[in-house]
Amino acid sequence: MSLFGSLLRGTDWSQVTEYLSPVFFQIVPPLAMAGQLSTLAADFVNAPKFARLCTELGPRLTQAGLPPPAPSFTGHAAAPPALSAASAKARGELLLKLYFWQLLNTTTVILNLRAAAFSDSASGANTAPPRWHPHPLLITYEPAFAQEPAL
Repeated sequence: MSLFGSLLRGTDWSQVTEYLSPVFFQIVPPLAMAGQLSTLAADFVNAPKFARLCTELGPRLTQAGLPPPAPSFTGHAAAPPALSAASAKARGELLLKLYFWQLLNTTTVILNLRAAAFSDSASGANTAPPRWHPHPLLITYEPAFAQEPAL
């Protein structure tokens, strides 16, 4: 295992590293990875940037039938309640729509789609979409990243 792999073990990032092949740390250039981690960390503490992004994305996501992001700068959320199989499937579909809508419609994507970032709607109705309270975990993709290849 590489130096980065060792450093990430035992941190909040360990959940991610469990899904990475050990070869990942040999393929991804350490300087590029360090640059990305630095950018992620800088954006995580940049509350004004995150608030602007949420303000810009909110109406567009609402129009698309997706929950708008409501910034959450508090500590760790309580464990989310267990979902029924049907609710879990619906939540998974919502998360996919939310991620891919962002990817295809903007260059900066909010990556915090963890269960703890969502809460039931204020009305308590099971049919209402959950509220999204993400932490500022952002990535800005190169504009060409999500473009369709020319045929």
